[in-house]
Amino acid sequence: MERMQTIKNSFKNNKGFTLVEIGIVLVIIGIILGAVLKGKDLISGARFKKFTQATHLWTLSTYNYLDRFGRFPGDATNTGIIPVAGNVKTDFTNAKFEETPTNPIVIGSFSFYALLGNDGQVPARNVMVICPDSACATTFDAEQIKFIQAFDTSIDGLADGATGIVRCQTAAPQTATYANWTVLTVTSPAAAPAADACAAATTKAMVFYFDRAP
Repeated sequence: MERMQTIKNSFKNNKGFTLVEIGIVLVIIGIILGAVLKGKDLISGARFKKFTQATHLWTLSTYNYLDRFGRFPGDATNTGIIPVAGNVKTDFTNAKFEETPTNPIVIGSFSFYALLGNDGQVPARNVMVICPDSACATTFDAEQIKFIQAFDTSIDGLADGATGIVRCQTAAPQTATYANWTVLTVTSPAAAPAADACAAATTKAMVFYFDRAP
């Protein structure tokens, strides 16, 4: 009997949480969720920055090659234009730079394929092309396109892929030779893509006019 009375008394003493205590718990949960979301943003930002740095390494290596050998990699005839028939990979390999660009560019579980060549226009302009696959035949997915948009913003200040020196191309490049790291693209500066051209499910290549603006 005495034990039953003790149990009853213990139930009477359980008053539950007050509104203040519930409010404090909700604030703590909000802080934790905010920290998690902020952490995800920081991780994404770090990925985009690494991609941008890796892409710029390609540009720097291209100009380092020009400084050392008096021509662009792949431009064996020294015309000033990188031809699709050239061999950028062999030239970079033989140059033996202390820091050589890697291909594909790997950022975590993401892979991007880099190619050098020209835009096929008159006059021709040297370009660096980034594709989601080695043949530039498929489109970027929703996550991959965020890297392209981040790079476009870092160069042109706007992630539209239609203005400036970073363009998004919906048609596959005419020729992409991954074995040589070369490409011929058909992007026409006179017919720039519509606004917000860098969109998933439509973009097959990012064209970076690193040498001369279109």
